[in-house]
Amino acid sequence: MAGNTMRNAAAEALGTFILVLTITSTAVAATLAKPLADAPYDSLAVPVAGGLTLAVLVASLGHTTGAPPQPRSHPRPRPQPAVPLGPHAGLRDRPVHGGISAAAVTWAVYGNQARTQASLGATYPAASVGPARVFAAEAIVTSS
Repeated sequence: MAGNTMRNAAAEALGTFILVLTITSTAVAATLAKPLADAPYDSLAVPVAGGLTLAVLVASLGHTTGAPPQPRSHPRPRPQPAVPLGPHAGLRDRPVHGGISAAAVTWAVYGNQARTQASLGATYPAASVGPARVFAAEAIVTSS
C-alpha cells in the first residue's frame, strides 16, 4: 500500500512538474521573444505545447497517478495538477507540488527577466474584468 501511494505521489509530482515547466517556459519564451530554436513563439505556442504535453503525460503516467476514475469519454485517468499531493502521500499538512519546482526551474533557465517581465508565465485578467467575474470563471472552470 505504501509503495503504491509513494509511486502515485511521485507520478503526480513528475507529471505536474513537466506540465507546468512546459507551459511556463513556453509562455516566458514567448513574452521575452527568446526562442529555444528558430523563431520566437506566438500566442498559439502556449496552448499547443500544454496540450501536447498533457497528452503525452496521460499516455505515459495516467495509469500510475492514482487519479480518480474519469467518465467513459476519458477511459484513462488524467494527471490532476490542481490537486495537491498531500492526501496521496499522507502529507496532509505539507503538500508537495511539482509546480513550484517547475516555476523555479523556469526562473533559473530564463533569469530574473522571467519573473520581472514575464511573471513566470502567470496569466492575468484584462483590466476591464472585475474580481467577481474572474472568481466566477475560475469556479466554473475548476469545478469539473
